[in-house]
Amino acid sequence: MLLVGDVGSTLAVGDVPEELLDALQRPGPHHVELRLTAGSPWERHPDEHETYADAAFWAVRRQERNGDNRIARIAPPA
Repeated sequence: MLLVGDVGSTLAVGDVPEELLDALQRPGPHHVELRLTAGSPWERHPDEHETYADAAFWAVRRQERNGDNRIARIAPPA
């Protein structure tokens, strides 16, 4: 099961994109990249995460604790 979006969202349910399925199954290490605004450059955080899910969880927790980074993404393994 894959849950995406806000509680109460009215977005339609559809297929999971192949790119996301590949990212979820790709072995790590995975890194989180952060930025303050849509126009600022991405900065890679030095922590490594074994799985995509671990990296995503860390990114969400960081944003909850530290509001200075508004945008995060999971960087693919090098």
